Amino acid sequence: MRNYHMVYFSPTNTTQKIVKEIAGNLPEPFKEFDITVQGHDLSFGSEDFVIVGIPVYSGRVPAIARERLSSMSGNKTPAALAATFGNRHYDDALLELKHLLESSGFLVVGAAAFVTEHSVVPRFGKGRPDESDKRVIQQFTASLKNKINIWDADAHMEVKVKGNPEYRKYQSIPIKPHTTSACTKCGLCAGKCPAKAIPPDNPRKTDKQKCVTCVRCIRICPKGARKFYKLESFLAERSLKKLCSEYKQPEIFM
Repeated sequence: MRNYHMVYFSPTNTTQKIVKEIAGNLPEPFKEFDITVQGHDLSFGSEDFVIVGIPVYSGRVPAIARERLSSMSGNKTPAALAATFGNRHYDDALLELKHLLESSGFLVVGAAAFVTEHSVVPRFGKGRPDESDKRVIQQFTASLKNKINIWDADAHMEVKVKGNPEYRKYQSIPIKPHTTSACTKCGLCAGKCPAKAIPPDNPRKTDKQKCVTCVRCIRICPKGARKFYKLESFLAERSLKKLCSEYKQPEIFM
């Protein structure tokens, strides 16, 4: 390997942190590509190594991330995959990501699903990744190191991951952020919205058809002017409580 890269879609920066944690345990410097707001025309060869990270939305790869990742191409390029989920389940997202990369010329050498704080209801997965998670990340990186050191594309064997190849139905989260009177129309949320759901000329509005509830606008607003309605937040927490309360474990596939 001569060139090392990380590519990630990370509206709340949690997936970015996981990918950087993986890369930070490897000896080589990584070139970084953030595809959260816009895609990049990326082409990789057999001497490149790529870490690709995405958050799980409704058990799937986010539609926006899938579109941007589809523009990437590889040529027997070894790739490691990371899916992050908010302590519910990653369902078919890791398998979908694997299929997407393999169809574009990448050879998946390892894949993992890691728990992070739930973006919509942060109390689920709060404090994750914790120290136990970080040890698993280090274990994942150690396994990747071993594969990189003896890498031979012609001897590559398929990595099996969990998931249903028919994929579960992709469903947008029904609750959407609204803007309070604290908004100063600075336009930061509009410029950073992955879905372009906030009009630059009127950042107090939200196009609910485009919004994917990635929560980036809520996290980055300097005035705390973007929020969910309290009743919607309560109902979302209640509906997720049974699925997200139990401590979930990360999973590695090599």
